[in-house]
Amino acid sequence: MPQRIMKIVGTPGSPYTRKLIAYARFRHLKHQVLWRHPTKWEDSLPISSVRLLPTIYFEDGAGSLESMIDTTPIIERLENESNHRSTMPSDQVLRFLNDLIEDYADEWLPKAMFHYRWTYAADTQKAGALLSLWHEPSLPDDEALELQKSFAARQIGRLEIVGSTVETREVIESSYVRVLNVLHNLILGSSFLFGDRPATADFAIFGQLSQLILTDPTPAQIADNLSWRLRAWTERLEDLSGVSLDDGQWFERDIAIANIQPLLNEIGQTYVPIMLANFEAIANGESEFELEIGQATWRQKTSNYQGKCISLLRDGFDNLSANDRLYIRDVLDLAKAGSLVVPS
Repeated sequence: MPQRIMKIVGTPGSPYTRKLIAYARFRHLKHQVLWRHPTKWEDSLPISSVRLLPTIYFEDGAGSLESMIDTTPIIERLENESNHRSTMPSDQVLRFLNDLIEDYADEWLPKAMFHYRWTYAADTQKAGALLSLWHEPSLPDDEALELQKSFAARQIGRLEIVGSTVETREVIESSYVRVLNVLHNLILGSSFLFGDRPATADFAIFGQLSQLILTDPTPAQIADNLSWRLRAWTERLEDLSGVSLDDGQWFERDIAIANIQPLLNEIGQTYVPIMLANFEAIANGESEFELEIGQATWRQKTSNYQGKCISLLRDGFDNLSANDRLYIRDVLDLAKAGSLVVPS
């Protein structure tokens, strides 16, 4: 049966679009990319119930199209359909930790991306212009400027929704610098998080860094001042279609844990307490939550989607063997993140 072609509707300014395209390239999956501005759509495609980028359309043998959003279940579906050049570690402990890091990249790092892009004038000006021109580079100047202004105004108005405020600026920016340092040191020891081949978490991190390091001037300058290695790693992740997996093995469990433990420690400082506070607020029927992170007060409206992320991680943890659960608890307890999987 011939491989189905998936259509990826997205924009270069979407970290999740870049994540999925890089993933598809590495796995040699047949795909077509349709570049779209977030406010525009392709009339010939079925209307998705939620218009988010990327939206993926799977084509069946009869030519019908089925839409999906959210890169995590999309990748899970693709992995279940074929294990050719799989990005899922075979060890179940490592697979769970890969899922956790992917979620961190998808749910926490966007706070830094969104914060820098729509807080600093140079970043806002560049992103607003590019977002209007990525869809159509030949767009007349007056139309491009109008789109730039309207889109920037809308995004700036959403800063508080993702938690970016004057009070939380230091939390977000200091976390960004720490994770850059962690990734710099990690890359010194290995090309990827879990072995000699990329996992889904690598592509999730790449997606965010494609904006933070390759696109937006303020976070890019911070990264360049710290490590050219991170720029090189990010640019290479864009297209790993030519990477041979003849010798590309996953690390043994203990080696992999030693490699990612500093990253897990960083996850335990920010992502875990904020995600848990959001989860508990939803359970209590509250519309916002507040907690202390370092010396700052983090205040944000609750996110049902991020609450679902915690539930899915806990479900995955519960489905593991007793020995694997104990192993993961020890690893996460070391990172002060054990309550993520087992409520305290």
